[in-house]
Amino acid sequence: MNKWKTWIQERHIAISDGVKLEDTLGDPIKVQEWFKAELPTDSFTVENTVIMNLTDKFTLAIDPQNQCNAFIKKFATEVLERKMRIFNAVTSTPEKDMKDLKRCISLGSIVLIENIQETINPALEPLLNKMIVKKGSMKTINIENEDID
Repeated sequence: MNKWKTWIQERHIAISDGVKLEDTLGDPIKVQEWFKAELPTDSFTVENTVIMNLTDKFTLAIDPQNQCNAFIKKFATEVLERKMRIFNAVTSTPEKDMKDLKRCISLGSIVLIENIQETINPALEPLLNKMIVKKGSMKTINIENEDID
């Protein structure tokens, strides 16, 4: 953020003091929901969550203390399920979990893939790269040579 402020000031663009990413791009109601779901309140975590919430890309969280993981699970079960969204957590490799993942995709569930190691299961590549194909009015993705809609 400081580099960005310096860049703006070098170009003589007016900027207010005390500008925070969460105040500019964040939704105060969502931020409060995150805090209720035990998101740590430090600015670094809040800014990253704002960015994670705004992006169309999938987020990879390196989370050695499991704070992000715990937050996502609590948020998903408390907030998203109230809005009739289904949430599931799966690991990245076992056969059963790949079946669960395919079922979640076909149901439109929200999925948290846990315990991804340095090498990601190649079967996840189409999902991570959002290799979605539109066939008529249906959208499909091919995982393990199976089209899932």
